[in-house]
Amino acid sequence: MPDLTKLSAPARHLLSSDDLPASVGLMLRLRAEPSDTELLRLEDLGVRVRSIAGDVLTADADPAVLPQLTDEAFVLSVEASAPLYMDAPGEVPTNYSDVE
Repeated sequence: MPDLTKLSAPARHLLSSDDLPASVGLMLRLRAEPSDTELLRLEDLGVRVRSIAGDVLTADADPAVLPQLTDEAFVLSVEASAPLYMDAPGEVPTNYSDVE
């Protein structure tokens, strides 16, 4: 059973959307610097690692893999990046403050 408490509010909000993007930027907090086995597991899940800084890594992945990431014992938290810009002029930015 996925531990969705490991997901950030924007990640949970994203999963509740009817229109999932093909890929989402992620920041993963791990228990420790990732081992080769853990990096291979992420690759098996379709996670494309961009950078590693100690126990934190950035990546891109299909949002459908987010619940599977929370099942991994070496993953402490999963944050989905939220755009820092509006898609169209006059669009109201998404407010995640009310998402639990």
